[in-house]
Amino acid sequence: MKWKNRLYWLASIVVAVALFVTQAYATSSRVTPESGYAAHDYTIKTDHPEYDWYSGGLDVGYAKVAKFYNPENPNNENSLARVFVHQNSFSNLETNESWVEINLYASTGEYITTLTNLGSAWPQSAKIIGNKVWFSYTDTAGGSGAGLYSVPWYPDDLSQYPISPQVEVPDIPYNWEVEQRAVDGKIFFCGLAGDSWDPPPPDPHSVYYIDQENSNNVIKVLEIGGYSSGFAFDSEGNLWSGEYLLGWSPSMHILPCRLGMWTKADVDAVIAGQRGPLTWDDAAVIIPLGKKPGTDLNWGPNDVEADGNGNIYVSLNTYEQFDNNHEYGAVIKVYKDGEEYHTQYITNTDCTGNNNWDWHRSLAFDGNADIDAGGYTDPTQLPSITGNRLYLDMDQNQMDPNSPDQIVGITTDQDFDADGVPDSLDNAPETYNPEQVDTDGDMYGNICDADFNNDGYVGNEDFNIFRSNYNQAVPPSNPNVDMDGGDYIGSSDFAEFISRYNSSAPWF
Repeated sequence: MKWKNRLYWLASIVVAVALFVTQAYATSSRVTPESGYAAHDYTIKTDHPEYDWYSGGLDVGYAKVAKFYNPENPNNENSLARVFVHQNSFSNLETNESWVEINLYASTGEYITTLTNLGSAWPQSAKIIGNKVWFSYTDTAGGSGAGLYSVPWYPDDLSQYPISPQVEVPDIPYNWEVEQRAVDGKIFFCGLAGDSWDPPPPDPHSVYYIDQENSNNVIKVLEIGGYSSGFAFDSEGNLWSGEYLLGWSPSMHILPCRLGMWTKADVDAVIAGQRGPLTWDDAAVIIPLGKKPGTDLNWGPNDVEADGNGNIYVSLNTYEQFDNNHEYGAVIKVYKDGEEYHTQYITNTDCTGNNNWDWHRSLAFDGNADIDAGGYTDPTQLPSITGNRLYLDMDQNQMDPNSPDQIVGITTDQDFDADGVPDSLDNAPETYNPEQVDTDGDMYGNICDADFNNDGYVGNEDFNIFRSNYNQAVPPSNPNVDMDGGDYIGSSDFAEFISRYNSSAPWF
């Protein structure tokens, strides 16, 4: 056929053309992974970065991003992609206006859409639970009423957003996180039991059960010392949370902090009215969090997360002075070996070299096993989760508005293509692509994605799309055809295209 002859003729022209190559990224500028682990940064690109102020709350989900970007293409109907649900607060310093948005971002950090927005507040948590996105925030002066809210979760049709939020539990002024216990679907949240912020001692950190069968009444199931720390449920339904004691000066934590586990049976006994709230005296496991190695600074827990195998992950913070030049963070893994629990560092970071990135906050685990299992993400297998990765929300510096937030992906250090992006996070794990460009939102990086019509096969239609954009700049030509990310559709893009011609998904 004539088109095939033309294809091979063009191929002969570019055989000797060197492929576009860029220098590999450092694994992360934000965290320092321990041996065996790696990390990669994703800058959150909001729709109005000039007003960025503060962030809080992170979750990972899967949605039809390609369909949202190009609804006319029927081949996008079944294409899922990883997304971040993330809370951002914004402040216009000239007009003194501030507001909160629950936003959806691509797995590479690009803004997709806003789910909902609110008035002035401190964002705290965002979680996809069933067919809703739950979120919470702490009230501020002149704010719009703190509590727990939700919007419907429409992963199949993102064009329905933004949507006005629904109040789930009102009048919770000092809340932190919302979680679902996977073993039975019960929903819980945590926060302070009062409004004291001056240690010692602060009002106690508490965890509450939301009785959805009885008008969302709340039942306090745990009350321990300290400020609000995150919590999580392991694979057996046991509750994990920590004690977070601030000292402000000269060191962050006035007492050694600890992580505890309370059994599902004890939590259920509180829910059933058989006993009062649990305390440290009822903990089945207590793990001292210790000090930052080589210092006398006590680690304090910020968020707690679990994986499908029952391991627990904790984000930690401390400082020697309350400024941006003396702050530290880490992430640890808590695992069980026989009857004993052990801890290991996954990251241990001196934040002083990056003083605009000052806080280890929310965690979200995305995978179906232990983080140590690593693995690829195969978009043809979604919504089944492949690969195993932990995401950490790094808050930007509140004292330096307009500096962006970043999300750090943490996983094993396997990196087949040596591009600095570990395999579990890489959208083309066998093809060098440190920039991770994915313009059509299908979770295949442009460098390996020659399926321009998203039908699962690279064939004649894709060649015609390439030909109609060849020898043109991006924009205005189709950015999906810019496989090498060079902002021009040229010979190196064609070399990539023919290397994928006549192949079927998945592409790596």
